[in-house]
Amino acid sequence: MVTLRSQCFFVGLEAGSDIFNHFIEVGNGLMIRSISKTGLLILLVAGLPACKQEIPIQAPVLPSVTVQKPTVKTIPLFHEENGETEAVDQAVVRARVSGILQEMKYKEDIKVEKNQVLFVIEKDEYQAIENSHRATLESAEATKEVAEAALLVAQAKIDSATAQSDAAKAEYKRMLSLFESKAVSQSEIDTAEAKMKSAGAAVESTEAGLAASKAEVSSAKAMVAKAGADLERATLNLNWCDVRAPIAGNATSNVAKIGNLINIGDELTSIIQGNPIWVNFNISERFLLDFQRENKGKRDPARDLGSIKVSMQRNGDEGFPFEGSLDYYDPRVDFETGTVKFRAVFKNDQKDQLLFPGQFVRVRIQMGSLENALLIPESCVSRDASGAFVFVLGSDSKVERTPITLGIKDGSNVVVLTGLKPDDQVVVDGIQRLFSGQEVSAK
Repeated sequence: MVTLRSQCFFVGLEAGSDIFNHFIEVGNGLMIRSISKTGLLILLVAGLPACKQEIPIQAPVLPSVTVQKPTVKTIPLFHEENGETEAVDQAVVRARVSGILQEMKYKEDIKVEKNQVLFVIEKDEYQAIENSHRATLESAEATKEVAEAALLVAQAKIDSATAQSDAAKAEYKRMLSLFESKAVSQSEIDTAEAKMKSAGAAVESTEAGLAASKAEVSSAKAMVAKAGADLERATLNLNWCDVRAPIAGNATSNVAKIGNLINIGDELTSIIQGNPIWVNFNISERFLLDFQRENKGKRDPARDLGSIKVSMQRNGDEGFPFEGSLDYYDPRVDFETGTVKFRAVFKNDQKDQLLFPGQFVRVRIQMGSLENALLIPESCVSRDASGAFVFVLGSDSKVERTPITLGIKDGSNVVVLTGLKPDDQVVVDGIQRLFSGQEVSAK
């Protein structure tokens, strides 16, 4: 091994020796180990021209970094919570009559309209029952008409009997006045009195017939009412054989199969209205109080919920792509959890069907804003056991490690709460292998 440096020294050789089996140090740099005399001479002669030459020393290359000042702007402050989606309206479709299921008249997971026929239950028995009750009603109505006609006759009879009775009374009074003047005999008085009593008896008789006719009319009316109610019930049962959608929405798969016997109350399918859609979430009492203080004098959340915007993201979404608004909040604080139940409403286009009931989501509410916030790229922030820090370029072109306190994120940037000033030059690129006091080449 041969090493040459900036100085050389000549060393004499022992005559008659071919191999040196020991180390010879020449100056500070030439070492020869186990080399022949001839090779050593060649080496020395070749190295002589360079013995007095000095090797130039190159200046070290400074690390290249990119610096920029923090961005100053107003940042909105948000509060985030976990939530769950819920259908605004949903209904379980159940049978209201029993019978054999004959038809299914909708396609699963296709939107149906309100009152659309979804299933048909066998109608024959219910049609026969309706026909029977309709006939009973018609018979009752005919009986009522006869009773009412009889009532009219009875009323006419009592009117006639009353008139005859009044006439007999008047005749009897006239005969009494004539008898006082001895214009008529006692027998004529007795005859007039007998006619008066007979006419009164006839009135009483017709009044009893009138009462009976009225009773018959009342009975006939009751029969008509009962028959009408029975017919109405039978008609309802017949109509309920066509099982209709109680609301508009997406119908799920059918539970019952064609040909099965369906009983009253059996579930047939469900309908879910997914547009709009609700998101339920809970907010801590502390945040609610902070929110009220932040918005004091700006709005009354209880009266203007729609003005409070809420953003939402599903699992895997970038940011919060869904925009909605508060719809309801519970006026009570849950004693066990210390939270208040909130509900937001979001549009959910039926064509795209981006949201489904029962999804777990993340919601975000704007609480206020942070004025004159300092933002730097999050990629330039380093961390160690003592916390987050950045490198700041000084006036002497040297960087210094500067501890910082971080706030919320704003896209690819992050808010710096403490540690930086607006005019600080922060190293944003080339931070690898930097250390405090290191001189750099900055741009």
